[in-house]
Amino acid sequence: MLERTSTSYQRRFQRVLDHIGQNLDGELNLRALSQVAAFSEFHFHRQFSAWFGISASRFVKLKRLNLAAHQLAYRDSRIIDIALNCGYENPEAFSRVFKGFFSQTPSEFRKAPNWASWLVLKNTLSEQRIIGVEHNYNNDDVEIVTFPETRIAVLAHMGDPKRIPETVRKFITWR
Repeated sequence: MLERTSTSYQRRFQRVLDHIGQNLDGELNLRALSQVAAFSEFHFHRQFSAWFGISASRFVKLKRLNLAAHQLAYRDSRIIDIALNCGYENPEAFSRVFKGFFSQTPSEFRKAPNWASWLVLKNTLSEQRIIGVEHNYNNDDVEIVTFPETRIAVLAHMGDPKRIPETVRKFITWR
């Protein structure tokens, strides 16, 4: 692929990833995403899979599950609200998909999260983004913001990095 074409595709897929991230509660089907990328549906499907190693629909599903797991673990929102915020039409469909991935219902996950499954999901999403889209930043992207001194609270995490979500949850409960 020519470098110019590769750069063009990179920009298009970055637009798609940004669109997905900002619209997880919306319609993110193949047609909608291919329009964001300005590709035909067939070409978009092939190119997305080639760039990221998974289909666009699988990527969207994983992003929605990641958002849902985060909200269940760290927010007090009702499960039906989380389901709707993550683009599911009803809580039953959401629960079925969630349990299929995490081997826990959303309620069970909220009480005692399966962090091992969550880390698999998080790592999968990170790997997929790295495969296809590089971030090219320059000095113009940096904005220095000055704000008044602010008191903060800290809870140090010691030990296995895989257990960081548990420490974060303790901190949120304390807060």
